[in-house]
Amino acid sequence: MGLFDWLRRTRSSPAAASPRTPPVQDIGPAEAQALQAQGALIIDVRSQVEYETYRIPGARLIPIAQLRRDLSLLPESEVLVFVCEMGGRSATAAALAAAAGRTGVYNLAGGMQAWLAAGLPVETSSA
Repeated sequence: MGLFDWLRRTRSSPAAASPRTPPVQDIGPAEAQALQAQGALIIDVRSQVEYETYRIPGARLIPIAQLRRDLSLLPESEVLVFVCEMGGRSATAAALAAAAGRTGVYNLAGGMQAWLAAGLPVETSSA
């Protein structure tokens, strides 16, 4: 069984999750936007280049490679929404945060592609 299969099974089956690990919930773009409006932090785990191309307004970049090395990079916040391009890297990041004891952890299912398909705003870096 691959990592993504394990993550999918763990998130979808309460019996499969460890009683000490808070669950990670997959949410859609509208839910992510609503959580952000209520104070949740959007953590973009893509590369610098991907982030500069387009991103959710107000998202903070912490590439997955850096996050794997140092979970203390996560800001103190009650609610974190992780995002990547398609949802795979952000699912991994959310699982890492939950395994480290963070609660209020969400994964934007479908990532930036779902955000764009929903017609929600993005910002880019000025060149």
